[in-house]
Amino acid sequence: MIDKDILKLLSPLKRKYYMTKIVNYFIHGIHCFFIALLSMIVLSKIVSIPYIMNKSIKLFILLMMLTIIFSIYKKPKDIELAKVIDSFGLKERVVTSLENSEDDTVFSSIQKKDTIKHLKDDNLKKNIKIKYPKKTIVSTVVIIFITIIMINISTPSVNRAKDIERDKQIIEKENEDIEKVINEIKEDKELTQTQKKEIENKLRELKKTLDKSKKLEDLDKDILKTKKELEKLREKLKNEEIERLTKELEKIDLTKQLSKEVLNKNKENISKEMKNIEDKLKNMDKKDLQKSIEDLEKIEKSIEDEEIKEAINSLANSLNQNIDNLQNSNIESDLANLSNSLSDSLSSGSCSSKSVCNGISKLEGMVSTGQMSGQASQNGSTQVGGNGTGGTGSGSGTAQGQGQGQGSGSGAGSGSSNESGNGGSNGGLGGNSSKTQNDGGVKDYEKIHAPKNQSGEGYDTQVSGSKGEQGDVDSTQVKKFGDKVGEEVPYNEVLKNYKKSAYEKINTEDIPPKMKDVVKKYFIELE
Repeated sequence: MIDKDILKLLSPLKRKYYMTKIVNYFIHGIHCFFIALLSMIVLSKIVSIPYIMNKSIKLFILLMMLTIIFSIYKKPKDIELAKVIDSFGLKERVVTSLENSEDDTVFSSIQKKDTIKHLKDDNLKKNIKIKYPKKTIVSTVVIIFITIIMINISTPSVNRAKDIERDKQIIEKENEDIEKVINEIKEDKELTQTQKKEIENKLRELKKTLDKSKKLEDLDKDILKTKKELEKLREKLKNEEIERLTKELEKIDLTKQLSKEVLNKNKENISKEMKNIEDKLKNMDKKDLQKSIEDLEKIEKSIEDEEIKEAINSLANSLNQNIDNLQNSNIESDLANLSNSLSDSLSSGSCSSKSVCNGISKLEGMVSTGQMSGQASQNGSTQVGGNGTGGTGSGSGTAQGQGQGQGSGSGAGSGSSNESGNGGSNGGLGGNSSKTQNDGGVKDYEKIHAPKNQSGEGYDTQVSGSKGEQGDVDSTQVKKFGDKVGEEVPYNEVLKNYKKSAYEKINTEDIPPKMKDVVKKYFIELE
C-alpha cells in the first residue's frame, strides 16, 4: 500500500520531468534539421537539386517523427526520476524506497513513510524545470541565419533547378491536356474506331515520353512528330469531307460546276461561279426556280458543315420568299455568304473533327511552351574559329601554239594556314589543295557542296601562251580572295554545324526570346 502511494506521488513529477526531456529532444531534432537543410542548400549551389523546399518539408517531418520515436524509447524510468528528485535534498530517500519496494519490515515502512512526507512538498514540482540547451539553441540560430543568406545566393545550378521545377509543372499540365484530348477523341463521332485507336496510341506514347523527360525543350521533336501525324489525319478527314460535299453539290444542275471548283479547291473560281449561279437563278422561270429551291433544301440536309448548311438554307429561304420577284431581289449577299463558307471549309486549318483540331492546337502550344521554357543553358562555351595566313601565291605557265593551237601549261601555288594542302598541276591553272575528311560514321545522306575560304590574300595571276602562226593565246584571271573549291559533305553534317553555330549565338548574345524561339523551331522542323 505504501509503495503504491509513493508511485502515485511520483506520477505528476514524472510527467513534468518527461515533458522537459521531450522539449530537449525536439530542440536537438530542430538543430539537426537545420544542419541538414544548410548542407542541402550548400550542395544545391553546386549540384542542381529541384524541389528543395518540398524535400526540406519531408526532411523536417521525418526528423520530427524520429524525435517522437526516440522520446518514446527514452521515456524516463522510475529510478532515473528518483535520482533527480533526490538531488533536490531528499538524500536518496526516493531511490531507497523504490529499491525496497518489496521489503515489508518495520524499518523499511518507517523510511517509506518519511519519503511520502517529503514527496508531498509542493516545491519539488517547482524544482523540476526545463533546462534549455543554450549552446544548441545559439548554434541553431546561427545556422538559421547562415541558411537565410545561402538561400538568397543564386548560382547556375540553382537556376537549372528552377528550370527543372517549372518544366515539371508544365509537363504535368500538358499531361492533363493530352488526357483531355484523348477523352475528346474517344467521343468524336467523325472518327472511325481505327482512327481513334491510332490517335490514342500516339498520344499515350507522347505521355510516356513526357513522364520520362526532365527538360521540356527535349520534347519538341516528339511533340512535333505527333502533331504532324494529327495534321495528316486532319488533312485526310478534310479531303474526305470535301469529297462528300462535292458529291452532294453534283446532285443538282445548279451547283454541278460549283462542285468541280470545290473539289479543285479553287477559291477564286468559286467566287466567280457564284456570279454564274446568280445569273442562272434570275433567268429561271417560276417552275425551274421552285425545283432549284427543293433541290437546295434536299442537299442542305445531307451536308455536314454547319456553316455551309446554314448558308444554303439561307439562300433557299431568300429564293422562296422572292420567287415572284427574283429579278429585283438581293441574293448576292446569300451567295457571297455561301462562297465564304465554302472557302473557309477549304482552308488548311479547318476540320470537321473538333477533337483533332483541338489536339493539334494543344500540341502547337506545347511546342511553343517548350521553346520558351529554357534558354538552352549549356555548360561551357565552344568557340569555333580558325586563324590562317595566306601565303604568297604565284603561278606561271607557258604554251606554244602548234598546228591547231594545241598547247600545255603548268602552274604551282603555295601558302600556309591552319589547314594543309598540296599544290598540284591542273591543266595550266593554279593547283587545288585537297583534304581527306573522315566522315566519322555519318550516314549516306544527300550530299551538298560546302565551299571554303582561307581568308588569305593572293596575287592576280595570268597564264598565257605564246602562239605560233596558227596558235591561240588563252588568258585566265585568278581571283585573289583565297577561295578554295569546297567539298561535298552529308546534309545532316552541314545542318548539325549550322545548328551548333546558331545555338551558340542565341545563348551568348543579347537576342529577344521570341527570336530565339523562331530559330529553335526552325532547326527542329528541319531535322
